[in-house]
Amino acid sequence: MAARRQALILFNPAAGRQPQRRARQVRSLAAELQAGGWTVAIEPTAAKGDAGRKTRAAAERGCDVVIGCGGDGTLQQIAQALVETQLAGAQPPLLAVAPPWGTANTFACTLGCPNRPRRAARWLLRAQPRALPLGELENAAGERRYFLSIGSAGYDAAIVHSVRGETKKKWGKLAFAAAAATLWRRYFPAPMQLTAGGSPTTADGVMLALTRFYGGRLRLGRPAPDGALTLLLRGAPRLLPLQGLALVSLGLVHAPGVERLPRPEVAITTPGIPLEVDGEPAGLSPARLRLSPQKLQVLA
Repeated sequence: MAARRQALILFNPAAGRQPQRRARQVRSLAAELQAGGWTVAIEPTAAKGDAGRKTRAAAERGCDVVIGCGGDGTLQQIAQALVETQLAGAQPPLLAVAPPWGTANTFACTLGCPNRPRRAARWLLRAQPRALPLGELENAAGERRYFLSIGSAGYDAAIVHSVRGETKKKWGKLAFAAAAATLWRRYFPAPMQLTAGGSPTTADGVMLALTRFYGGRLRLGRPAPDGALTLLLRGAPRLLPLQGLALVSLGLVHAPGVERLPRPEVAITTPGIPLEVDGEPAGLSPARLRLSPQKLQVLA
């Protein structure tokens, strides 16, 4: 018998495509969870930051689970609110994701969440809480953004900054592919100064990942036992085609010009470098990327 839980489904109508179909699927997900003994409410997110605000309100009223039905950006907002609740000394709800309906859905791919609502509901009813690692991006003002999958600085973050919401909604992953094919002419050379492992160095880009996936099911490489994979990228733009090829084959970690760091902490000291977390713009450097001391309870 699955544990009886009080759950809130946060549904981003702007995530992915076919919003009317998605709304029906959300109702189907809720009905299946209710048939399994859960009490379920559905709330759409209408504006930027809504997912975080609604998550905080759910925590205050004692909700057990917050289910993100959207993309990686929606899940990042939920995770941010849950960590802040935890840091304030309160017991946050569990995070859950079902189904993956955003553009890339990297975190959902990592967890193995089914695409269909009824299968996803049955998957959740069987799931158990797990403490998963988080990444942390701290800017020069001391503000922290927590992320579930990937935080980066450099060219791939510049691509994220360049793709507007309406373009992403209309074209999905193709919007990012088109930006990647054209942006490099304007972006490079753009070397950044950084400190890694206490030593200064330079790179074209840096990435801290908590998953072996990138942009959905493209491949990075296997994270270390601490849960993180930290990569420095060099040799752009000459090596960009080979690094792109590695993403669809053996994994980016095996590409020429890519260095795996032994410690999951990098300080980017050059100002003005684009930053992103979980596929959403996160301002400009200077900043620090690291494996967070915080962990998040996720139903998976």
